[in-house]
Amino acid sequence: MKFIHLADLHLGKTVNAFDLIEDQQYILNEIINIARDNDINTILISGDIYDKKQPSERAVSLFDEFLTKCTHNNIRIIAISGNHDSDERLNFGSRIFSNNNIHITGIYNGEIPSVTLEDEYGKINFYMMPFIKASTVKSYYPEDFNNDNNNYHHAIDVAIKHSNIDKDARNILLAHQFVAGSHDPVLADSEDATKDVGTVEKIGADLFDSFDYVALGHIHIPQQVGRESIRYSGSPLAYSASETTRDKSVPIVEINNKNQVNIDFVTLRPLRKMRKIKGELRKLIEAARNLDPNDRSLEFGQNGPLNDYIFATITDEEEDTNAYDKLKSIYPNLMGLTIENSKTKALANAKITDISTNKSFTELISDFYKQIMGDEISEEDLLCLKEVAKEAGIINETN
Repeated sequence: MKFIHLADLHLGKTVNAFDLIEDQQYILNEIINIARDNDINTILISGDIYDKKQPSERAVSLFDEFLTKCTHNNIRIIAISGNHDSDERLNFGSRIFSNNNIHITGIYNGEIPSVTLEDEYGKINFYMMPFIKASTVKSYYPEDFNNDNNNYHHAIDVAIKHSNIDKDARNILLAHQFVAGSHDPVLADSEDATKDVGTVEKIGADLFDSFDYVALGHIHIPQQVGRESIRYSGSPLAYSASETTRDKSVPIVEINNKNQVNIDFVTLRPLRKMRKIKGELRKLIEAARNLDPNDRSLEFGQNGPLNDYIFATITDEEEDTNAYDKLKSIYPNLMGLTIENSKTKALANAKITDISTNKSFTELISDFYKQIMGDEISEEDLLCLKEVAKEAGIINETN
């Protein structure tokens, strides 16, 4: 049995006002090609299919297109909902879909549903556990909870124990939770839903001993948790600047006899790669002009280096008010621009707590200006700032 493990598609997502639908369509087609080239007829999707609980029409249309192409290529889909998905929307029509080898579970109803397939080694069970909260499991099994064990770890333990899993069989679990081994998983900035995760929401990897492979979703960086066969596939595309140095991939999992699991990885090549560039504006422009727009190396996206998504950092000491426009004329997909020089570093290191509340507006502004700019503020600039402060209601005529 061979299958592909996906998660965190986040269809319909935008990054810094850039619509990524075209990029997502491209990468989904690439995944179908990978499945076809490797004789794989099953794809797992471990939650966060959509980016929003009320996805856009284009996002829904894209997922429909993906499912249709999978069906035409005799690829089975086994999927669960994530915390970004609408449980009810994904669950709608699930019984009809199952007749076409599309198995989607969006709602936990007291048991973890499963799909049983067969190969030359016998039966293999795929358990589909959608994103669930401790309170949801408790509503079905209140007798298993008390004041000391209301956390997520205990809730998932209860959910698994009530599913009557045959530990001697070959079992696969799809889950969308915050699972940790001896260390917490490495996060990306695009995981807004995991930023405030505390110990109460953490689930230990030791709960999954009954499963030969655990296909996790929720974390966007590909990584194992505990043993190699408990794994986050990561998102198929980079969704933040923090992911620019990490290649995305899809795990191809092969299971023969019980506990015989082999995992290979195929690197995904996006339509547009997300990259960071840094340096003086003049040098960045010069380097961009020297790039080969037809370069299709792994360092760049399939559309070439000039069409990649760019986060630029300019290190010039003198500010160029047209810097953004100059870079965007070369990089049309400029996602972000920041300034890093002695002035911005001084601002970052400024200690607001050292500013006395007894100082007047003029004294505060003068001190701040001198700390950042290294010079005294002019009367003209001070007058201008006073007028702005009055309009903003910060000071009045008597200050």
